[in-house]
Amino acid sequence: MSRQIITKDRVLEVLGEGSTELHLEKNDIITAVAIEVAEQRGLRIVRSDVPPRATPPAATTPGGAPTPTRTPPSTVHEGAPTPRQIKDAVMSQLGTEPDGLDAIIAKVLKG
Repeated sequence: MSRQIITKDRVLEVLGEGSTELHLEKNDIITAVAIEVAEQRGLRIVRSDVPPRATPPAATTPGGAPTPTRTPPSTVHEGAPTPRQIKDAVMSQLGTEPDGLDAIIAKVLKG
């Protein structure tokens, strides 16, 4: 099974095609910048290995009026690859390990 690294450019390409969802396979990796661009532009990231979350019913007050609820955090980070998976993917694409790769991955994941 091949693995893709999804970058900001791919996200912009998908948006340019008029898509509203980007489907990722189990081993695909998406960069933090790509996630940010997707979130900013309303592109939904769907991982094939993560089951969709059920939406909880809206809470109500005793009078029956809806109670404001907090929006759940974005799920695009669920199933996110580990630093080792990212490193393996980069090395498989480049054929070698670039200098400082571990530090770069740690910095990107830290935000």
